[in-house]
Amino acid sequence: MQGQLVTADFWPTHWTPLRYDDMEKRVVEPSAF
Repeated sequence: MQGQLVTADFWPTHWTPLRYDDMEKRVVEPSAF
């Protein structure tokens, strides 16, 4: 699936939850929201 939202537990607490593009295998800015 594409555009999965990773759980906050996966990232350091000081990071903003980002949208993980599973197809591209990269993390993109939450600006897509």
